[in-house]
Amino acid sequence: MWKSLANTKYRPDQPGKSGVIFVSIFCHAIANPGQGETMAARIFVVSADDSQRSRLIDVLSGAGYRTSGAASFAEAKQVLPSSSADLVIAEERLGAFNGLHVIVLGRAFRPDLKAIVMTAQKDAALETDARRLNVDCVVESADPEEWLESVSRTLDSDMPYTGPTIH
Repeated sequence: MWKSLANTKYRPDQPGKSGVIFVSIFCHAIANPGQGETMAARIFVVSADDSQRSRLIDVLSGAGYRTSGAASFAEAKQVLPSSSADLVIAEERLGAFNGLHVIVLGRAFRPDLKAIVMTAQKDAALETDARRLNVDCVVESADPEEWLESVSRTLDSDMPYTGPTIH
C-alpha cells in the first residue's frame, strides 16, 4: 500500500545553501496485521558523518518514515540484534568496517532486512559486492528526491536475500 505525501519540504542545514526543495514523494507503508491500519517503514541509518546522518534522518522522517541511527559499526552492532528496522542504510566507510559488514550483521538477526549502502563516488567493486548481497548502492551526494526514490524502490523490492549469513 502506498501513502502519498505531496510537497514535502526539506531545507538543508548546511551554511551557504538556501531555499526549500519541494519534493513530491511516496511513503512506503506496510500493513499492520489484524488491525487494517498502516505503519511507516522503519529505517536504520549508519553513518560516521554526524551531519550527513542527521540530514538523511531528517529527509526520511519528513517523508513519514520511522528512523533511528548509529555513528559506527560498533554502535550498530549493539542496536541491530533488537532492531525492528525494515531497511538499513549504511555508509560505505565505517573505520575498519564498511556498510556491507553492517548489512550482513543485520541480516544475521533479520534475514529479510532490506539494505542500501552509501558511497562517496561510483565504485565498481563495491557495486558488484552489493549486487551479490541484493543491496542497492547510492552515491552520497544524491539529492533528497533520489534518496526517497531509492528507499521506496528498495522497500518495494520482493527479491529475497540469498547471500551469506552469520551462524
